[in-house]
Amino acid sequence: MLAVAGVAILTPVVLAAKPRATITPTSIAGAKLGVGKVAAASLLGKPVRYEAAGGGDMSEPGFQQPSDYSRLVFAKRKMDVYFEGSVDHAIIVTTWNEAYRTVEGVGPCSTLAQVRVAYGRRLRPNPGNTVNGTVYSYLVGRTLIFEFANTAQHPAVSKFVASAPDQVPCKP
Repeated sequence: MLAVAGVAILTPVVLAAKPRATITPTSIAGAKLGVGKVAAASLLGKPVRYEAAGGGDMSEPGFQQPSDYSRLVFAKRKMDVYFEGSVDHAIIVTTWNEAYRTVEGVGPCSTLAQVRVAYGRRLRPNPGNTVNGTVYSYLVGRTLIFEFANTAQHPAVSKFVASAPDQVPCKP
């Protein structure tokens, strides 16, 4: 059984990061948690697309996060930056860019085995993304999340947000 990290996700909490990594506990490609929309667009460049969430069922097509969420999609960089409500501070930064790595050398498209070797006991199942005993994502610290496909349904293929046509699965 092979699981592949499809997305690295950050959630807010300030932690010290090791230098020279594209993915750190507080940023991806320099985009930090808390960055504003204009600053994110300036940092990550064009093309950029703005999307407001539909607030519907996650199994439905389209951007179905809570209805007060919005995101900037940077298809060329393979990154999304998420915002909540009218507050202009990023709450999530995510990537599916295979070139981006942590200081430990893992990132999108790394296997679960590779992530386990890199983080050892620091890697733990995400209780908010474990359903009926199946773990869909793992945490490192409080801000770094590695998301994996349900390998029983999609062997060696990353799980991505269904609404983002520019997010492509990792090669098996």
